[in-house]
Amino acid sequence: CLHSPFRFRMEPKAQLEAFQQIEAEGLVLLAIFHSHPHGPEGPSLADLEEHAYPDVIHIIWSRSGNRWSCKAFRLDSGRPEAIPLTMDAEGQSPGSDRAEGGIGT
Repeated sequence: CLHSPFRFRMEPKAQLEAFQQIEAEGLVLLAIFHSHPHGPEGPSLADLEEHAYPDVIHIIWSRSGNRWSCKAFRLDSGRPEAIPLTMDAEGQSPGSDRAEGGIGT
């Protein structure tokens, strides 16, 4: 929507339709993911300033050279709080509940 190699904003109509579908199906938005191919491994200043969904976890992929890594954060307190993120060897979450407060733990 922004036509920028450094910023992304979902097209408003598509975003509204996605939220309407989530609500219609009785689902809950747990996380939003995006990438920082040329940026920080954690939330950027723009991420912090534009955070608009309380209780939603932000999963951020970042790149260093040819290596990508993924981290999860809560942004509700005004500062990033890292959340443990684990996957098994096949890329599937090893657990489905959030008993320990992490994703896939």
